[in-house]
Amino acid sequence: MKTERCELCRLLTRLALAFAVPWLLLVLLPYFRLSGIEPSRAAALAGQDYGPARAISASAGEKVYAREGCAFCHTQMVRPTFLGSDVWRPGWGGDEAANRSRETRPEDYLGETYAHLGYLRVGPDLSNFGARVHDRAAIHKMIYAPSAVFQPMENAGEQTVMPASKHLYQLKPIVGQPSDNRVDVDGVEPGFEILPSADAEALVDYLISRRKDRLVTAPKEESAPAAPAPAPAAAPAK
Repeated sequence: MKTERCELCRLLTRLALAFAVPWLLLVLLPYFRLSGIEPSRAAALAGQDYGPARAISASAGEKVYAREGCAFCHTQMVRPTFLGSDVWRPGWGGDEAANRSRETRPEDYLGETYAHLGYLRVGPDLSNFGARVHDRAAIHKMIYAPSAVFQPMENAGEQTVMPASKHLYQLKPIVGQPSDNRVDVDGVEPGFEILPSADAEALVDYLISRRKDRLVTAPKEESAPAAPAPAPAAAPAK
């Protein structure tokens, strides 16, 4: 009986270590390492810095992004150069013209309730989608009818595998002049137009907000104000 209890204790100890060690290394240590990050003084003066309290825009669109399963085919992580060529692909690593193309850092996810890293690259990485595409109408068309936007895949007899999210749009009769927000696609019944729903608009807001090429935060030492220079000693009176 005593031997069985010892075996049970050893088993429980091993299970505790199996869960405790990864939790310590992957959760607790990164939390304490990143929780003290403060904005960079130089970047703040340039008006380009962001810190731990950075507001995450388009939270409603993030929920649509998660619900529609976009992360199954798209990542949001610019890989290090030893793992891939992301930083050299036009727009993937950020704004090359502003010399801000770089790989993703842990600080990029500060303030986000959930990091949609993804795990497959069936489609392009979306980390810096907002730096590559600015036309809302083009994005809506891409979501509604991706096969009308993307050319057939090389050496394949089919169009893009991206599914059409037509359920995020509504077919409505034209009242007066056609809406400026209509989706410009062929095959729409005369007198009708395709209009984005609130979820579609929120999803586009979220996609445009994807930018992970901002200047990264700096250590506390850099963000601390510089010590004033000592005043020159007064000349001795004659």
